[in-house]
Amino acid sequence: KKHFIIQKDNSLITFKYRKIQSKGFNLVFLLENNILKNYYFNYLEKINPYIAKDFKNIKENHSFEIYKLLRIDFNVLINCHSVQEVIEKSLNTKINFNLNKFDIHLALSFAISLNFIAKNEQNKLYKFVLENNKLIYDYIDFINNNFANEHFIKIKYKRKKYKIINIASFLLYHKLKPQKESYQNEFLEIYILINDYIKLSYETNNLINLNINSINRITNEHNVLTIELEKKQIPKNKKLKIKEDFINLKLPEEFKLIETHKELYLHGMEQKNCVYTRRREIEDGLSAIYSLNYEGGVYTLEIFKRKNKFAIKEIKAKYNEFANKEVINFVEKSLKAV
Repeated sequence: KKHFIIQKDNSLITFKYRKIQSKGFNLVFLLENNILKNYYFNYLEKINPYIAKDFKNIKENHSFEIYKLLRIDFNVLINCHSVQEVIEKSLNTKINFNLNKFDIHLALSFAISLNFIAKNEQNKLYKFVLENNKLIYDYIDFINNNFANEHFIKIKYKRKKYKIINIASFLLYHKLKPQKESYQNEFLEIYILINDYIKLSYETNNLINLNINSINRITNEHNVLTIELEKKQIPKNKKLKIKEDFINLKLPEEFKLIETHKELYLHGMEQKNCVYTRRREIEDGLSAIYSLNYEGGVYTLEIFKRKNKFAIKEIKAKYNEFANKEVINFVEKSLKAV
């Protein structure tokens, strides 16, 4: 059993020799224990009934656990007298929309989402949330029944991590969903595509396009962002620790030794293979990777040393297809000549 000692002015909780000041009370912390949850929200009801009412409304219609995802300090809830004030103090920013028409979670989700929406499209998102408050929670219930927590999206904002309601995806989903609700599989496929597009927009710091009106358009934008994300994940241009034997190997101009992490990664992307996973073997001195350009074709070539002789460990064309005999003979002949 957990036992808490709470100071009379509610400013301090003592738990297992650990003292926690109310200044640092986060909803995530308070809501993970029923004793604290009941005590502090009863206290909130007495001190600030307006804000407490917002929580009560959600509790009656939806899971109270939704508030576990809010990174809002309890002291802010006590001292603020409107949803607008709670959000602006929590995010330390001014929001030029009336957030008092939303519950706290929708307001926080909307406020953070604004950073990823073009200014001329922000009214569109506001209008959607304003007119479809109930529908958004219906979508949450629908998605919950099919994918756990896929209606939330993780976002880093001002060095803090948030889990917000994915309202931008609901707007696009509302526009692109099939008209007949019987097409459940199609519903889910479209939602997954939209959700992935929104995540990619956040991860690549691109603005979300709310003007998308077709599945083809969102598929194209999704693919463009996927390529951009892959490029952003390219490792630094650090040199690979290649064994001297391979560095000193004099091969014809068709052979290019891959010398950096970046080169190795990009070669794998271009050739559609996972050659970057070979970096450990390279740095252990077991092999080296070459890009072979032979008669218009590009090949991934791994060379190793066996009984003091250089040999082919693996040679593949694009998409991991096997090289033909002519290419293999050319490589073997070149290795014998060194």
